[in-house]
Amino acid sequence: MLDRALCFSLRHGRSDVDLVHRDVEFGIILLHSNAEHRSLCDLYRHPPEASTTATVFDGWAPGDMLQCFRIVQRPQSLEWHIDCPPTSDN
Repeated sequence: MLDRALCFSLRHGRSDVDLVHRDVEFGIILLHSNAEHRSLCDLYRHPPEASTTATVFDGWAPGDMLQCFRIVQRPQSLEWHIDCPPTSDN
């Protein structure tokens, strides 16, 4: 299990793709967390050297599940939407 890694490259066949469907073979390069401060645009323009910054995970087995999430930082806010019961006007 990997904790956090950036998806540097996702490929299906010889094409770069944004997503892959279930039960389809694909190639993925996960970027080590020490390069997370760089933007993806910067990473594509200046790819990491062949060193410890680029991690290729190849320990997959049939039936493994890959789940990816995009972490979005937003300012905290709290809104209450409380429905008040109707009042009787007797």
